[in-house]
Parts: sequence; C-alpha cells; structure tokens
Amino acid sequence: FSPHKRKKTRKTLSWEAFFKYLVEYKKKQEKMYPGKKWNGRVPRYYYVDLEDRKIAHLGNWVLEQKRNRLQRLKNNVKEESWEEKRLVEIGFKFRASITQEEHLGLMIEYIKEQERKHPGKKWDGRMPRPYSVDMYNGIRVNVGEWLCGQRLKYAKRIKDNNKEE
Repeated sequence: FSPHKRKKTRKTLSWEAFFKYLVEYKKKQEKMYPGKKWNGRVPRYYYVDLEDRKIAHLGNWVLEQKRNRLQRLKNNVKEESWEEKRLVEIGFKFRASITQEEHLGLMIEYIKEQERKHPGKKWDGRMPRPYSVDMYNGIRVNVGEWLCGQRLKYAKRIKDNNKEE
C-alpha cells in the first residue's frame, strides 16, 4: 500500500501530539501481544490516520528523534533533552538491538532461499548490500549491510594481524 497517493501528510503536529500517538502505538502493541513488553520500536513507514483525512508519519517522527539524539552525542552534549527522557520513560529504544545470532539466522534463511531458487547450485557467498528482511515485530533488518560490515571487520583484523608479523 502507498498512503502517499491517497492522503496528504500533515506536518504541523506538535512534539506532544506525536508523543501521544507513540504512547497509543505502544499500548496497541502491548494489547496485540499480551504479556509481552513493547520492544520500544516503531516501523519506519508507520503512520496514523488523522481526523481530517490526512496522515501523521509516526515512523518518520521517531527517526527524527533518533537523529536529534545522534546530533546531541556528536556535539558531545552529555545531558539528555527532556524529549529524550520522556521517550526513555515509556520504553522507547533509540537503537534497534538485534543479536549476532539473529543476523546469522536471517543470513542462513537467505542462503537456503537462494539454494531453493537455484537447485544444485551452491551459494556463491554474495548477498546484495540493500537486502533487508521485515521481522515479525515490524522491524526492518538490513542483513546485506550487516554482512558487508562483518566482512570489513574481518579484513581489518587480518590486515592488523599481518602488520604485527
């Protein structure tokens, strides 16, 4: 679906209005998964339908909050803003945390998928850098980017070890 074709975006919502929608999103998630605490994340393209037939891009707003925090950290400002404190209080996560094991599991799924598509042909070890997977909780994980980072770390480790000899 593409919400951009059917509705116009409203950009004049206040921080408080978006925060209210975030709290509603959290409650909705906890209701959908009873007994499970909200993971503190919002999908990138999640939006809220407004009464005036426009939409509020909550996912974009969340991304903006993360960027604001990164900018604060880049500027070496130690103290959290009041906005950050309020977000943390409700369980918001500024960083998506997915374990190495989860990344490896997604990579193995990709390998199996490739071998199913091309029977008898062994996987060549490549994965497109933009290859992403949408997880059950709405989080998009860029597995290709992760694999590229792993290769770079490995190459650096090999290079550093060769320098010592």
